[in-house]
Amino acid sequence: MFPTDPVFNDTGYLDRYRILMQRLVREKQYDAAVVAATVRDQGVADEPVFDLSFANFEASVAARLAYIKALPEEAFPEGTLPT
Repeated sequence: MFPTDPVFNDTGYLDRYRILMQRLVREKQYDAAVVAATVRDQGVADEPVFDLSFANFEASVAARLAYIKALPEEAFPEGTLPT
């Protein structure tokens, strides 16, 4: 069994997800991520940090799409571009 990272001690689920997702983005495992608390039938109740918000995620996806669209066709192997 592996020991738990001490940073997770005495934290709730929302903080654990925040720490994990911030690490994954910082270490370039993910381009972006969202951590949000919701209330059933009421939508988003809390986005604990901006860098893991829906607005930041949407901006990251839009930037990535713009980057891909700006690449020349030669950057993609034949048959891999969507039609």
